[in-house]
Amino acid sequence: GVVAPDATLIGSTGASPPDALGRSLGGYSILPAFEGLGFATEAARAVFGWVAAQPSLRCLEATTFEQHYASRRVLEKLGFQLVGVSPNDADAAESDRQGRGALILYRLPR
Repeated sequence: GVVAPDATLIGSTGASPPDALGRSLGGYSILPAFEGLGFATEAARAVFGWVAAQPSLRCLEATTFEQHYASRRVLEKLGFQLVGVSPNDADAAESDRQGRGALILYRLPR
């Protein structure tokens, strides 16, 4: 696509292609100056919607931290349901965790 010369990168979103079991992991990030304006929800809705339409998809998941309430709201607005503590919680670096509790797993019901 065409990028305007005065474009500003405010965040990113993406999802892995479905693996051999049909699972995909999605994620998003918005720079602090642009948080709370709906950009994460809009971007994740577009990307996750595309992934959810893939015939090989059986399960779309996302993780966030227990006390990262804005991120949890994004996932809940998109219809994700809390599964519990992620199996990857022990691998989460403190630099990512930032005192926000356990890494938790959300799943989009199919």
